[in-house]
Amino acid sequence: MKKFVLASLLAVPALALGQTPVGPFTGDLQEGFDGLPGGFLPSHPVFGGVGEMFSTGGSMHTTTGWSFICVIRPFEGTRLAASAGGFVRYVFNEEVSAFGGYFGSNADLAPPNGTARFFDAGGGLVGSAPIELLGDCAWNWNGWEFSTGVTTIEIEGALFGGAFVMMDAMELNLGSGAECYADCDGDGQLTIFDFLCFQNAFASGDAYADCDGDGAFTIFDFLCFQNAFAEGCD
Repeated sequence: MKKFVLASLLAVPALALGQTPVGPFTGDLQEGFDGLPGGFLPSHPVFGGVGEMFSTGGSMHTTTGWSFICVIRPFEGTRLAASAGGFVRYVFNEEVSAFGGYFGSNADLAPPNGTARFFDAGGGLVGSAPIELLGDCAWNWNGWEFSTGVTTIEIEGALFGGAFVMMDAMELNLGSGAECYADCDGDGQLTIFDFLCFQNAFASGDAYADCDGDGAFTIFDFLCFQNAFAEGCD
C-alpha cells in the first residue's frame, strides 16, 4: 500500500511549499513588548527596530492585561500585544526565515481561530497557516519556518475584522530561507530516501510532515513535499 501511495504521488501535480510549522525555538531576535509604551497606538517598532508592528485598523494595543470574555495576562514579562481594530501586520527591513511566539485571545474565537499569512519582499504570498488558540485566555505556541525569505507577516483573528489575537514572547530568525526542506534525511542530497524519510515522519505524526502547514496530515502534505523535492536545494 505504501509503495502504491508513493508511486501515485509522483504522477500528481504538486502544491506550492511556503512554510512549515516549527516548535518553540530561540531565535536571532526576541520581542516581548515590555519596552513599548502602553495604550492604543497605530504601530510600534519591534525586534530591535528590524520590524514595525501595525494594526490595520489603526489601534495596536500593548497592555499588562486585557479583559473581555476572560482576562488574559502576559505569557511572560509585563506586556502583551494585540490589535483592537483590524489585524496585525509585521513589516521587516530584512528577510526572515522563521517566526513564532505564544498566541492567545480574550475573545470567543471558534476554530479556525485565526490565520497567519507570509509575504516576500515583492509582496507575493509565500503561504498561509492557521493559528491555533486554546481559548479561556490560555497561551499556545505557533511558529513557522519559510522556504524563501519573508518580509511581511499578517496575523488575523476570526472575529472583529481580524483583531483580538494576543501575542507574547515572539521569536525571529533572519535569513533568506530555512535549510532545504526536501532533504528530509539531512544527507545533503535529494534521493528516494528523502521520500521514505518523509513517509515515516508522516506516519509518526511529526510536525515536519505537515508540509502545507494546515495543521492536519493529509494527501496534500505529500503533494507539497513532492513540489519541494522538485524545486531542489540551492
